[in-house]
Amino acid sequence: MSFLSCSLNEAKSRFFDRVAILTRLSKAERRVFNRVGATTRMYARRSMKAASKKKLRQLAILRKQQKRILSRSAKTYTPKTMAILKVLQSEIRALEKSIASRPGQPPKTRKGTIKQQLLYALDNFNAVVVGPILFAPKSGAPEALEEGKGNLAARPYMGPAKSAVEPQIVGMFRDAV
Repeated sequence: MSFLSCSLNEAKSRFFDRVAILTRLSKAERRVFNRVGATTRMYARRSMKAASKKKLRQLAILRKQQKRILSRSAKTYTPKTMAILKVLQSEIRALEKSIASRPGQPPKTRKGTIKQQLLYALDNFNAVVVGPILFAPKSGAPEALEEGKGNLAARPYMGPAKSAVEPQIVGMFRDAV
């Protein structure tokens, strides 16, 4: 699995409407590569469901309450305030856990950013590369979600999409000729 670790402009230069790409491939090949990339991206995008808006609102309210309490001076914390903070923290953790996807399932989106950043382009070796554009390559977030790193369990979305589309590729080429 390959991620597009390049700038947005560089990724756009690999899209199917560029002169260099158009001259290298026949019309039928371009159509098939385009369909393979679009279908794989569609599967990956559709596999990621949105997190519950109700739970996200509840989480925002709890964090706001926590922030309001924490903004006070630590010297003014009473045992009652500390108990309230402890309850808030446990409620926040439980809510975050219920919002997140289960390990092995595609990630849930909060804002849809990763869905919007899923693109496909032609690689230099006449292959379609589908995946998220890495605007900040040092973050490693897409790879961490896909493969699992550190204490984060894998939440694959590109691998299952690739597996779903692979059996259809031969038929796409057969239909194109």
